[in-house]
Amino acid sequence: GRRQQQHGPGRLQQVAGQVELRQAPLPHPAQHVVVAHGDGRAAALAYSSEDEEVAERFDIALLRNRFYVDEFYRWLIDSTQEALARVAAFIDRWIIDAGAVRGVSSGTWGAGALLRLLQVGNLQAYTFLLGLGIVALIYFTVFR
Repeated sequence: GRRQQQHGPGRLQQVAGQVELRQAPLPHPAQHVVVAHGDGRAAALAYSSEDEEVAERFDIALLRNRFYVDEFYRWLIDSTQEALARVAAFIDRWIIDAGAVRGVSSGTWGAGALLRLLQVGNLQAYTFLLGLGIVALIYFTVFR
């Protein structure tokens, strides 16, 4: 004999010791239209201003506040973007500007001020300093 069991979307059928799976029939397209119409009618009832009782039944704080997306977005921006902007501004102002840029600038001005002290405008002084530098190079190369 035949024995049929319902399993999932298809039917399991055993005929003479062999098991075969047959696909259940697909729903008729009209069933989709009825379901869609029912969903549309429920939404129309929920959002219509004529039926206050139905509207009050669907008045849920989560829906009224649009799933709190705006509050979450505001918190996310305040806690991440604003904090990162403050950190970046601090690094830019106190490390890059004050340390790197002003440090290099001050170093250049300081080196220029020291070199200005050596510049006396006398050619004999320049020759003497050049000779002194050569003697110092020879001393450090040979004797050290």
